[in-house]
Amino acid sequence: MKQFSYDFHGLTGLDEALKDFQAKCPQKYSDILVQVFTCISEQSIVSSMVEQISAAIPLAKVVGTVTSELPLIEEWEKRRTQLCIMVFQDTQVKIHAFSRGEQEVEHAWQRKVGLELAECCQETQHLAGLELLITARSVDVRPFLKALAHKVHDVPVFGGGAYAAVKGEVPFIFSADGIVSQGILVVAFSSCRLQLLVADSMGWRPLGKTMTITKMIDDYTIAELDHKPAALVYEKYLGVTREEFRSFNVSEFPLLVERDGNLLARPPMGRTEDDALTFAADLQAGEKVRLSYGDPQTIINQALHMSRKIQSFQPEGIVLISCIGRHFYVGEAEKPEIEWYRKIAPVSVCYTYGEYLRQGSNINTLTITFVAVAFREGNRSVQAETPAVDALENQDFQEYLSMVHRLAHFVTVSSQEQERLAAQLAEANAKLATANKKLQALASMDRLTQLLNRGEVEHHLQELVQHWTKRQRVFSGLLLDIDNFKKINDSYGHDVGDHVLVSLAEVLRGCVRGHDFVGRWGGDEFLVLLPDAEADYAVQVGNRIRASLQQTPVLPDSGCITVSIGAGQIFTEDDFQDFYQRLDKALYAAKHNEKDQVVLAT
Repeated sequence: MKQFSYDFHGLTGLDEALKDFQAKCPQKYSDILVQVFTCISEQSIVSSMVEQISAAIPLAKVVGTVTSELPLIEEWEKRRTQLCIMVFQDTQVKIHAFSRGEQEVEHAWQRKVGLELAECCQETQHLAGLELLITARSVDVRPFLKALAHKVHDVPVFGGGAYAAVKGEVPFIFSADGIVSQGILVVAFSSCRLQLLVADSMGWRPLGKTMTITKMIDDYTIAELDHKPAALVYEKYLGVTREEFRSFNVSEFPLLVERDGNLLARPPMGRTEDDALTFAADLQAGEKVRLSYGDPQTIINQALHMSRKIQSFQPEGIVLISCIGRHFYVGEAEKPEIEWYRKIAPVSVCYTYGEYLRQGSNINTLTITFVAVAFREGNRSVQAETPAVDALENQDFQEYLSMVHRLAHFVTVSSQEQERLAAQLAEANAKLATANKKLQALASMDRLTQLLNRGEVEHHLQELVQHWTKRQRVFSGLLLDIDNFKKINDSYGHDVGDHVLVSLAEVLRGCVRGHDFVGRWGGDEFLVLLPDAEADYAVQVGNRIRASLQQTPVLPDSGCITVSIGAGQIFTEDDFQDFYQRLDKALYAAKHNEKDQVVLAT
């Protein structure tokens, strides 16, 4: 096979491209496929373009899609179009067109089309691959993909969605038979000799803690993450308020979900009045997700690794499918990526709104992904490969990155360091922020004991008092102090004293519930807050702590420590200071009444 790639603006250059192809086209061929990737979204102009192509190459199969790329241009005469013309020697191409009627229910129609296409594929001998061009209200066409994947196995499937970035313009797909405003075009390749290699890369890195989808409204709307309104994740970690949500490009910070060993990105598309998040592709209740952001160096490194795989395949033609979101984010850094592939084989690039790719037994909906599809008829050559890609390995691509991208790389490194320091701290990970709040997580923790520090536990106490004042939500607490701690330091040294503090922290963690708050109040004094618990429960917890310490040798002579504890419950007229002072008085009474006991505040 041979691939010919052309690009031009408006209609200027189309005639010249077609004449060049006619002069270079092999005399013998089995089929010709012309793919048109155009930024022009006026149907009459695109139809005229297709007619001109069909007139110049009457036996060719023609398909195409509306796309967008930087910079965005208003005048259609200045917009770019790419032609990808593939001339096959031993391959047949068939176009399947499916257009959805206005009255047809989308998901039911998708399932019907998937089954119909699957039946056609099963009747096709030597099916080598399927290319999908889709236009839909969302990038997700799960019913279609699921029906197709269930019936058609072990065949490469790839493609993307039409997209128009300029406001008010409507994307569409098309073939020589006309425009498809809502539907699916499928290019079926059949051959005994055609081989396809489909590879993908993303480069978005997870940031912060893992969250669970605890409530969905539908397949595309998350109501709650970790039992909290989903939109608050972007407000908390990125500082994006409700008013800023539309203007701030949150799609650059998608949620990452893992399915069958594959990482899938799900950029949010909107925020509802109830603080739910809407997405263009599906998610499921119970799935684990993490915020993510694009790390330019990882994006480039993954693309470089992928290009080596493509080079080793020895393709005769390459089609690159790049998500429009990735294209807008990476910007100029994408140019050297594409040049890597041009040194391997002729290349055409299509920017899409969502990508479709077979991964194992499934055909998945992807976003912000870069897909390379390599075509070759016949076997690889035995001669040594020219190291076209390796020669570019040491180029400094950082020159293409804006300051924003450099900051994203800085966040990557900083986040790795923070995650190592706070690997066991769920609370610290929950505070992990991006950009200018990178170190906020560590600020809430006591470095020695890995409990909440005084400022953080005091904040939780203030909140509990407010909940009591406004909603009469009861809580209780413990203020405890290590008995004879000064003597321990004087006798054994401060290293042993530190070990005692850390050991006590472990005991405290083991004696409370998951939603309780435990913090170091200062020195050898600790505060435990017990939401939704009355005084008798606080006394039980205090005695549980004492009993556990009696079974925990921590001193060099295998001795145990004891603690004195003041316990108490919030009272009707209590404010923050009243509650704390009553705990403090109870602790004082315990310290001066034989120690190693729990005294209930009055």
